[in-house]
Amino acid sequence: MRCLMIALAFALLPSAGFAQTPADFYNNGNRAFLAGDYDTAIKLYEQAGVENSAVFYNTGNAWLLKGQTGEAILYYRRALRLTPRDRDIRHNLEQARSLRERKLERKYNPEKPGFLSAPYRLLTINELAAGSLALLTLFGVMLVFHLNRAKPKPSASAGMKPALTITGALCLLLLLFTGIKTYHHIEDKNGVIIDSEVSAFSEPSVNSPEVLKIHDGDEVIIAGTENGFFKIILPTGWTGWVPATSLGII
Repeated sequence: MRCLMIALAFALLPSAGFAQTPADFYNNGNRAFLAGDYDTAIKLYEQAGVENSAVFYNTGNAWLLKGQTGEAILYYRRALRLTPRDRDIRHNLEQARSLRERKLERKYNPEKPGFLSAPYRLLTINELAAGSLALLTLFGVMLVFHLNRAKPKPSASAGMKPALTITGALCLLLLLFTGIKTYHHIEDKNGVIIDSEVSAFSEPSVNSPEVLKIHDGDEVIIAGTENGFFKIILPTGWTGWVPATSLGII
């Protein structure tokens, strides 16, 4: 199992003195997980206190085995944010979504990225930036070569024009993706409902009219915060205000 493989990898890290390191908390969490003590495993994973895909993944697994699909989806989404191409995380996320949809008797349509959106969804910001830099460097080298060849022999460099056009277009596309993803990473916050059922209100107050009911595992965009409430936007476009304690930020 992946959990055992990760535990062995972390066990190789040294501990300084007698103080517990994040690796110690993680390894102890894995032992509790394998013993079926999911509550203790979750507490130990949280005590590790690190932004780590493996920690988030195993935390999601523990929540899922406890039957808490909302918390499981939250931690799988956190893990996927750090490693967007990980197949295990994507598989378990889809399983958790399917479980909650069956529980609520809803139809779930898994998201399938299109050809152009795949790089945006499946690459991290750092990977997009590195790809953009590599293509920009390649474009610059090709352009210098093209200009040097064009002076003495214009016909010799004619075949470079299509390659320059394609490389330049790909470079601009990756730069655009990098800019958009960076903007959304800074400006947008995504969350997951973790309470079994939550009332969404028209204003940030429990005394305002209720506009809809939402359930654990509903994935939302956080559009604002006020008086201990989050303003949320559902994929359907519905908006409302929910108590901040009912939602986990990805």
